[in-house]
Formats: sequence, structure tokens, C-alpha cells
Amino acid sequence: MGYEVRMQEEILALLRLFRDRARDRETNAWVIELAADRARWTGAHDLFDLIRDRLLVATGDAGRPPVPKDQIDWDRVQQYAFEELCLKALFNETDTKYPFDSCSPFWVAGSAIRLARALGVPTEAVITVIAPEM
Repeated sequence: MGYEVRMQEEILALLRLFRDRARDRETNAWVIELAADRARWTGAHDLFDLIRDRLLVATGDAGRPPVPKDQIDWDRVQQYAFEELCLKALFNETDTKYPFDSCSPFWVAGSAIRLARALGVPTEAVITVIAPEM
């Protein structure tokens, strides 16, 4: 099985793991839909941009009045950061001349663990996806 097939399976499993507790179920569903269809991976950059816009709004960095740090929905921020990394990894597997940082896939696992902690998903569930017992 090729790297990209295993990566797709793991990303989908992680996204589905968070689906019921996601703070923004819409973006979770969008990323699942895109990740499930390799023919759509070229659209990952555009979806990244949409999620980045939501991240900037959530953190108060979107040119609007700033959100006080104690009022930021950090669970939502963690979700968007995780989804962005998944999209970067998927997009980089397309035939693009303008990839995201090549290290993006490296950060997916750590981001998934941070999101699991934020949402109350057992980190063992993440580990089961990214490092299954043989």
C-alpha cells in the first residue's frame, strides 16, 4: 500500500474520530468529504483558505475587533489547526508546483493529540489510529 493511501486512511479515521465532538461540524464534514476522494485533493488549497478565514475570525486576527484571549474558543482553534494540517498534507500529494511546507504531514499526529485533549477524546483513540498494534 502506498504512502498516500495509508495517509488518507489515517486522516479520515482521525477526522471521523472527532466528528461528533467537533466545534465546527461543517468544516469537519468538508474535510472528510475532500479527504475521501483523491480526485478532489487539488481543492484542498481552496478549502484550507476557507478554514484559515474561520481560524482568523476565531482568534480575532481577521481585521475585526480583537477577541479577548480569555474569550477565544481554543477548542475551535485546535480543530481548525488540525484540519489545516490535514489539508496541507493531502494537497502536497497532488501534482502541484506550489506545495505547502513539506513538513506538514509531520505535525498532523501532534495536532490530533492536542485536539483530542481539547475535545475530551481519549488520546489512546488517536494513538490507535496513528500507531496501531501489529
